[in-house]
Amino acid sequence: MDQSSQPNLAIHHVCGLDELHRAPLASADRIVSILDPGAPLPFELRSVAVPLLVLRFEDVTNPADSLAPQRADVEQLVAFDADAREEDRLVVHCTAGISRSTAALAILLAARHPELNDEIFAAIREIRPTAWPNALLVAHGDEALRRGGSLRAALRRHYQFQAEHPVYGLLFRGLTQIPED
Repeated sequence: MDQSSQPNLAIHHVCGLDELHRAPLASADRIVSILDPGAPLPFELRSVAVPLLVLRFEDVTNPADSLAPQRADVEQLVAFDADAREEDRLVVHCTAGISRSTAALAILLAARHPELNDEIFAAIREIRPTAWPNALLVAHGDEALRRGGSLRAALRRHYQFQAEHPVYGLLFRGLTQIPED
């Protein structure tokens, strides 16, 4: 795909709970809210007029953890956006806007654009420079979308890019290891 025919993936918005009041909710076509189990729905989302999906799971990557994201969460996420048009704008949030929300956006973009991999994570870095998508959620997305490992491979390259970032790299290298396949 040449540069001129690339879709504009950076039209979407990712944020944390503390930024939700500044999110472009009025111009969103769909909103995904990823909350911790038992957390209340944020005030800003109580009266939105667009489709809203609320998912509840912790930001963990151990599939044995009972509060970890499940394949069913990804299937619900993909189904929520199944009838979207390419230009439909998404707002996706989680607690910090770093891991669960960026993973969810990666999955939604992968569903909308099955021909793209690294471009998805490049767009997410443009939208959210501190993005460190939840590896388990992306792995579930890779499986649900039948990507054959291509989304997971692109995520590993994204992690490598982020770990070498001149500003955020030290933070990322100190927090976690880049997962193997």
